[in-house]
Amino acid sequence: MSEKRADGPAQHGSAAEATGVTDPTFGTEFVMQRESVSVHFWRRGNTNARPVVLTHGAGMDHRMFEPQLPALDAYQVVTWDVRGHGASRPRGRAPLTADAVLQDLFALLDVCELDHPIVAGQSMGGNVSQALVSRRPQRASALIVIDSARNTQPRKLSERMMLPLTGPSLSIWPYRNLKRLSVKGSADTATARVYMQGALDAIDKQDFVHATVAATQFLHPDPSYAVPVPLLVLCGVDDKLGSIAKDFRAWRAAEPDATVLQVPAASHLSNLDNPAFVNRAILEFLERLPP
Repeated sequence: MSEKRADGPAQHGSAAEATGVTDPTFGTEFVMQRESVSVHFWRRGNTNARPVVLTHGAGMDHRMFEPQLPALDAYQVVTWDVRGHGASRPRGRAPLTADAVLQDLFALLDVCELDHPIVAGQSMGGNVSQALVSRRPQRASALIVIDSARNTQPRKLSERMMLPLTGPSLSIWPYRNLKRLSVKGSADTATARVYMQGALDAIDKQDFVHATVAATQFLHPDPSYAVPVPLLVLCGVDDKLGSIAKDFRAWRAAEPDATVLQVPAASHLSNLDNPAFVNRAILEFLERLPP
């Protein structure tokens, strides 16, 4: 894989090298050097197939998409661990901010030489995927948002005033309490709860807080904005996290041409709580896309 120019004001060039490890589920592992952090990603499937890039939520890692991979056998699938998460740790002095994560995603597309991929993400991953499409719409052919706030949704003054308090309010909680409350409020099934607990146990409190704050940094009201590519929005019926449920209702009104579906028997980790429904919705959406 050769290096290309990244869209946006990337601070450093990037190149990727294979680690020599091939995971039977996620494919060949690569590492991309970004500032002081090694960002790990995995490629599965035929590199000539249509690419799908999956970005996980705050505190999670690439493994959260394991239930989706069998359904995407006909596609080239790229998963990655956002800096400060999973194998992309430690991040050293590299910042964990919205812009840093977005620039990493641009760099990932560049080093993989992906031509108009479908970009998809869960929670924070949905925020960064939205940001990529709004910043450089020509880089993506479609957008899939799972259990994520709508970046451009106008917000009340009280909501806007609360956003800067996200970091300080999370920081005062003991991490064991944050993990317990996060797992309880995000997952309906035992499978999703066990995965989430393990993912949170693998990172430290500082990275979890910084990633959660980064998700809020993507939010900027723009009442006139419409997503310029085909859009699928999925949200668990039991998702009570932040403004996501309210934003889900706003998606319907703001994006009349989008496919907006509520995932039954699912909470914030809807792709893990009800993978059968989510996989079917994703495949039906992908099959309708123009070639």
